[in-house]
Amino acid sequence: MRNVKVFVSSPGDLRPERQVIAEVLREFNERPTIRDRYKFSHYLYEDHAPAQAGEGPQDVVNTQMLEPHEADLVICMYWSRYGTPLEAINPDTGQPYGSGTEWEFYDAYRAYQRRKRPTILLYRKSTPPPLTADPAQIARVIAFFERFNGPQATLKGLYRTFDTPERMRKVINDDIEALIATWERPAYRLRQRITAALPLLLAMLIGLLVVVGALLAAVSEEPLVNAPFNIAFAGFTSAPDADIPASDVDVLTEAFHTNFATRLDEIRVDLPLVVSVWPPDRLDVVTGASADQRAASAAALVTRLRDRDNLRADIVVYGVVEMRGDQVAVVPEFYIAENWPELHEVFGRFQLTTALYATNIDRTRALSGDLSNRSQILASITQGVVQMVAHQYDDAYRAYDAALRAHRQDTGKELLYVLRGNAAISNYNRIAAGEPPGESRRLPALLDQAEADFEAAIQINDEYARAYAGLGSTKYLRALETVVVTQTWGDVSETTLADIEATYNLALTANDRPASADIEAKVTFGRAQLATLRVLAGDPAVYDQAMRGFDDVIASYAAGANPRLKELAAEAHARRGLLLAHQLDYDAARDAYQQAISLTELIERRRLFERRLQEVIIAEHTAARDYEAANDAYIRLLTTSLIPIDEAIARFNQGKLLREAGQLEDAVETYTLAVALDLDNYPALWAQLHVELGDSYYDLGRLADSITAYERALEIDPTGQAHLQRLIDETAAELDAATPT
Repeated sequence: MRNVKVFVSSPGDLRPERQVIAEVLREFNERPTIRDRYKFSHYLYEDHAPAQAGEGPQDVVNTQMLEPHEADLVICMYWSRYGTPLEAINPDTGQPYGSGTEWEFYDAYRAYQRRKRPTILLYRKSTPPPLTADPAQIARVIAFFERFNGPQATLKGLYRTFDTPERMRKVINDDIEALIATWERPAYRLRQRITAALPLLLAMLIGLLVVVGALLAAVSEEPLVNAPFNIAFAGFTSAPDADIPASDVDVLTEAFHTNFATRLDEIRVDLPLVVSVWPPDRLDVVTGASADQRAASAAALVTRLRDRDNLRADIVVYGVVEMRGDQVAVVPEFYIAENWPELHEVFGRFQLTTALYATNIDRTRALSGDLSNRSQILASITQGVVQMVAHQYDDAYRAYDAALRAHRQDTGKELLYVLRGNAAISNYNRIAAGEPPGESRRLPALLDQAEADFEAAIQINDEYARAYAGLGSTKYLRALETVVVTQTWGDVSETTLADIEATYNLALTANDRPASADIEAKVTFGRAQLATLRVLAGDPAVYDQAMRGFDDVIASYAAGANPRLKELAAEAHARRGLLLAHQLDYDAARDAYQQAISLTELIERRRLFERRLQEVIIAEHTAARDYEAANDAYIRLLTTSLIPIDEAIARFNQGKLLREAGQLEDAVETYTLAVALDLDNYPALWAQLHVELGDSYYDLGRLADSITAYERALEIDPTGQAHLQRLIDETAAELDAATPT
């Protein structure tokens, strides 16, 4: 059965004709020769768009109702009115759209030029306009139809005229019958041939079977193929207690799939990967009386596609159709396969908890405007997921932001805030790892974005574990910002650590804690990180607690029971390396970082772990007073992509090593490179680097250069380096004494 979506577009002076079209479509749905093959769903703004204040009428219609390019058939009519102008510019004319009807026509017209869909039927009422009609409006109608006339016509096609609503009834009836005949022409010819050959059917049976087989092979659908990213749109199921015909469930499933596929087509050019959407008529129905049972059915579908057809489904879209009062609700659900480790860290399987309502399904199969709106949300989420996979976190943030703006209710919105917050955190980690260089100034703002998003999610749903886990991680990263410069781990107050731990505990006790979120593992990891900070600050009593936490996370992944924990296990290996290096167990620390490097599939994390491994090698050579080997390791470290603050710290420590080794000229060169970095956001470190440069100059006997470096340090950090004034005066006195008179 084919669901034909019909969008009706016209100014308000043709309201009787609009109702005639709706009546004609309902009559087609009731014809015995039509109703088993076609279901016509009409979209009229007066039936679907709510009386919503605060936005322009066309914005309300676009959001709440099917858009013209998403339809199969667009019926457009004009008479005495053209409509109210819009602010948006029509790229075909270079002028603002003359009306919402003009926008709707061009939206469908451009879609047809690209992909021969939707079919457009254009009509003009020929009855003289009423005496009260605005001449300017009439002139604009005339100008519109002139675009179809003459050798310089800017629009292609024909239009028909009518004079009364009853004449319109016949015209639209005839045109739709002609369309159906066009759709069925190949089948009609085949039926005619079979009928003519009927007397000879028995004699030609074998030959006919061969012909039919060939015809079936010729019209068979193209096989599903793997793209870099694949979305399997499976068949929906009806709720056990819902008396909904299977044909209705199929219509709703196909309508949702079509809406989503159309939305995705609109943004496909912005996607970093090719995305395939496999339709429901090519896949099995995902069944189950509960969400968990349906999730298991979706997982089984993923396995069947992989083992039977060598197809890799990354996301499965499925759901349930149920009755809510006298309305039919389409509730989509999503299953994320194991192909992309990052995806489970982002959101795993989730549900958009607000249903998509279908009104009057028994009569028209007409879907409410919520369907198009939710398809837009799903397309934006998919865009964000694909961009997260491609590590395009800014683009992902914008995609989730678009989903938030489209989602007009609080129900389910907490998930979108968490997705957007995760994009900000992922971007923070990418930039902190030095990819790409030159963006480190954004780091504080990214933490602000993430914190605001996680807190917004908690405001909507204070039992949402994902939001607390994300907020705890954000607070932890903010705490690290306070010690990254000084490397003095005790600068993180116990009050701050207790606040972070309390946030993690809220994640563990929250009631809305889906299994796919892996909250227990994330909290275990978070608590182990807090214990690590305490160890680095000088509390060895919690060393075993930290190591046990990281070991538990690694064991959960190593057991093979939860492949979603792969990246978290890599991070746990790296934290073990940090603790082991602090305990001066350099061999074990190197092994731990090697484990992290081999496990992670995130390029920026691998590079970060490789840098940490170099730092372990540096510490080991420095402890053995092998200054040459330690300096070689610093050189290797500094050839990697570092953000300015990390490069500054590395050069600070390299300079101290060189001074200890007596290589003062090399130390001056190292500090000179360090003070030239962009360190405006870290004045204390920048000033201290100038102090170290000044000390190196002093040791070389270059007193004037030493004074210049001290003065610059005092200028950058007058409070923290106030003691330098005395040193400047003393050095100046030495210089005067050494200068010949």
